[in-house]
Amino acid sequence: MRIRAALVLAILLAGSLPGSAQAPALSGNNPGEQAAFQAQKCQRYREAWSYAVRRRGTEGLSPEFVERHEAFLANGCVTSTKVCPRVKAEFDMANMLVMLGMNAGMSSTFFPFSCAP
Repeated sequence: MRIRAALVLAILLAGSLPGSAQAPALSGNNPGEQAAFQAQKCQRYREAWSYAVRRRGTEGLSPEFVERHEAFLANGCVTSTKVCPRVKAEFDMANMLVMLGMNAGMSSTFFPFSCAP
């Protein structure tokens, strides 16, 4: 029940983020169009990160988690920087960001969360 309530809350909150409209359809043939959409997704994700930090804070997040996440944002969300959640607070933050991001038009491959070497 707790997970369901958190999911409902995240969906409702995602709709209130600036720029959280449905993602536009891309033709797939225009690199400029793809770059613009990547920048738009990164901005939406940056807003989700800011919202999540304001909402839940960074307590329990390791410096490495925060630094690697900030590096992902600083590189326009296109870097191969991986952010590995290791403790409950980091998993909670990652889950919140994925829910907010998916509702803002990002695909599952967008997110930096991975613990693979």
